[in-house]
Amino acid sequence: MNYKVILFVDSSMMGGIETHLIELSKLLSKNHISSSILFYKNHSNQRFYNMLEKESIQYDFLQGNIKSLLIKLSHYSDNTVVHTHGYKAGILGRLACKIMKKYCISTYHAGEAGTGKVSFYNKVDKWLSPLSTNFAVSNKIKTHLKMQVYSKTLFLCKRLNSPLFINSLNR
Repeated sequence: MNYKVILFVDSSMMGGIETHLIELSKLLSKNHISSSILFYKNHSNQRFYNMLEKESIQYDFLQGNIKSLLIKLSHYSDNTVVHTHGYKAGILGRLACKIMKKYCISTYHAGEAGTGKVSFYNKVDKWLSPLSTNFAVSNKIKTHLKMQVYSKTLFLCKRLNSPLFINSLNR
């Protein structure tokens, strides 16, 4: 069965998540799994977009609202997996996937709680975590989270083509 992985993110600068997305896209492609990056909206992050084009990684933009995400998800096949990165994408992606009956994976890139709005969003992100299969990019981040979190390296790098990966998508 052919799967497509949509890497969903709200990215406005170049940093760890963006580097991770490039490497993950290359890993998926190497393992013959179709993927693309879906941005919540266009933040004019041209440096990142240029890097994606250099690596021949497909990407697209939403209009910066949940309605455009729901419409986009309605056009994907049942074999599509949405993989969120960051708290905004995590919150919106999990809710939209629940509504549209799509499988959702979320990766946690930061372990700090933040302050103000970021603190609030991080709490909502963790509260909604049961709606997705969750990974952390490091054991340090994993220990700060109080939920079931898998080792992304083990799951995606060592077992990408194994029944473990395919069965988790069929959940």
